[in-house]
Amino acid sequence: MVTQSNETLSKEQDFVLVVDIGNTAIKWGWFYKGELLSSERFNYGGFSQKDSDGSIPEDSLQINKANLSHTLKNKIGESFRNLSSQLPENTGYLADYHPANLVEIGILYSNPQMLHPVKETIEAVFESSNPVKLFGRGKTCRLIDTTYYQTGELGSDRLANMLAVQKHYPKAFVGIIDLGTACTIDWIGPDLTYKGGCILPGMDLAYETFKNRFSEVLSQNFKEAYQAFPIESATPFSKNSSQGILSGFILGYFYSIEGLIQNGISKIDTKQGSLPIHLVLCGGASDLFYHWCLSNISTSSLKRVRHLPNLTLEGIYQWLDDEDRASESILLP
Repeated sequence: MVTQSNETLSKEQDFVLVVDIGNTAIKWGWFYKGELLSSERFNYGGFSQKDSDGSIPEDSLQINKANLSHTLKNKIGESFRNLSSQLPENTGYLADYHPANLVEIGILYSNPQMLHPVKETIEAVFESSNPVKLFGRGKTCRLIDTTYYQTGELGSDRLANMLAVQKHYPKAFVGIIDLGTACTIDWIGPDLTYKGGCILPGMDLAYETFKNRFSEVLSQNFKEAYQAFPIESATPFSKNSSQGILSGFILGYFYSIEGLIQNGISKIDTKQGSLPIHLVLCGGASDLFYHWCLSNISTSSLKRVRHLPNLTLEGIYQWLDDEDRASESILLP
């Protein structure tokens, strides 16, 4: 058993867990020496039952929390044990993969109702004496220029994405398209200057609303429907109702995002011109849109399109890595 204490571990030896609690999924990643070793995703589906005022019934909330805690404990514990096959040799104090060797834990949450069960589950699994640092809505990151947004009005997941993007492209304009429960499009300039953004319903959310009105024609969820009817099959000249509905939804959704991206690029190009512009895609449905971007979004000012599915996890790590940022962003519920 390794006896080296957490306090004596240098920053070069850090072993960090970061967790992103979304509205319908939880994702976590293991970092060692600043590099992401592995990541996993658990879809818990959010809450389907809501009262007329939009709140979650207490009995439904307790059932969902109990099921989540049990499942999440097993999944995170298993993923921790699986790290032995991914860590490099001679990792010193990590040789035993003991939970107490975890130096730092960071949790970003978009769904406050799921924060406590997730936090308590993680603390039970790892028995770490280090505090769990929390990043929630209403807190700001001082490294991001706040000139263009009201303090506390920007979601912490979007701030994390910007921090991660800045590491990849410190001297460029970047459009960040995060296709999760909601689709957010944000524009960041050199040296973390936030230019603004917009929010659309996510693909799954929009499709479920659509499907509820056409249940006699649409029976599959969005990813199943997309696999059976990919974008290449979509056409404005469909020959039956089911193909017409799917074509209209897929083309309409993709073209709306494309239009917003093209408009954003043109505005940046007009004002700044000389700096490169990049697009970065992340989020659960980003793989579906990535190839569309490669084929359909092309301007002389756009330098590169990249798919970075772990962008938010990278951003949480960047947030943790700076003590000043972390201390300003801790939000105790």
